[in-house]
Amino acid sequence: MTVSLGLGFQMQKIEARLSNAIDFGTIGALNAIPGAVPTTMDGMAVMTGDDWGYGYTVGFLYEPARNQRIGVSYRSRVSHSLKGTTELEVPC
Repeated sequence: MTVSLGLGFQMQKIEARLSNAIDFGTIGALNAIPGAVPTTMDGMAVMTGDDWGYGYTVGFLYEPARNQRIGVSYRSRVSHSLKGTTELEVPC
């Protein structure tokens, strides 16, 4: 009969870059801004961010006889909260 216990630590790094085109021409035309023409004044929004997340793992293994094993494990949640910058490119 053997009993084993395992513990582990987790570190995760996340980096993200999200971008999207913005049709300022349509927004301006809908708001009656003079000179605004739909689909001709596209801008760009870019968001970047990163974060570290931490967690743990625990495992238990019971071996009552040779070639017989029963085990259970748990892996904690690792949460991320990205912080970074946003850049907005507006056409002239």
